[in-house]
Amino acid sequence: GSVPPEHLTSIGIKHLRIAPELYLRADTANAMDELRKAGFTLLASDVSDKNTMVWLAACGVAMQCGPLTGRICSEDDLIRDGLAAQL
Repeated sequence: GSVPPEHLTSIGIKHLRIAPELYLRADTANAMDELRKAGFTLLASDVSDKNTMVWLAACGVAMQCGPLTGRICSEDDLIRDGLAAQL
């Protein structure tokens, strides 16, 4: 299930990782746009092809990692890097 964005912000969550199985879908792009407008920083991992990388960038993903980017990292790494960038 999903958690309302308002609840996430109320508990201090500002970074969200998009699940790889949701990449390249129109409904995901629309949801990502709404999340960015709500103030969330979007992250992506497991980026393994150029089309996905370009699509994620066009959808406003702030940080990506995976075989194509040359940087393999975990979800924790993405969040840690995102938090450090805000300091």
